[in-house]
Amino acid sequence: MATEIPKTMKALLQPDPASTHLLLTELPVPVPKPGSTEHLVRIHTAALTNGELLWRHNFPLPSSPDNPTIFIPLYDIAGTILTSPPTSPFPPGTEIYTRTSYTRTGSGSQYTLISTPELAVRPQKLSWAESATVPMSAMTAWQALFMHAGLTPSQDAVENKGKTVFVMGASGGVGVWVVQLARWAGVGVAGTARGENS
Repeated sequence: MATEIPKTMKALLQPDPASTHLLLTELPVPVPKPGSTEHLVRIHTAALTNGELLWRHNFPLPSSPDNPTIFIPLYDIAGTILTSPPTSPFPPGTEIYTRTSYTRTGSGSQYTLISTPELAVRPQKLSWAESATVPMSAMTAWQALFMHAGLTPSQDAVENKGKTVFVMGASGGVGVWVVQLARWAGVGVAGTARGENS
């Protein structure tokens, strides 16, 4: 049985798009209509990351393409696909997690639109809340190790043997991913953490 999609949804809105502060108001807004390459996703959880807070202090919040007065924060989500393009490898009912683009309105709402390249199937071992915290932290850790530090992203990489990374804040959102990915790649790890987190 197809899920009935409402005309409006609850969303966290930032009243002043020029503000760097997240002063949120919950108001009903139109449910977005998917384009030919977009999936409509029902959001179960959304995460506010430290990266998003830092980004807000340097750039204005993007507005909704359907309504320039709507500014919705939050970009890391976990949810269920309701509608898919005909050729999508992610059919309706697929549980996903993703990070949406900073160049468009966020996903602090009941529904959002996601294109195929942005989607990944949610690991069933993780709760909905845990799934929503993965995208930004894991992506940042991956970029730090394999794009900026020059390590090879492989369990069998000979180039990584004998190398060690130092992780300042190894118990933080990104730090825990750096530790795990570095160990996966055969790299030694040394790190710091506050006493209560070690």
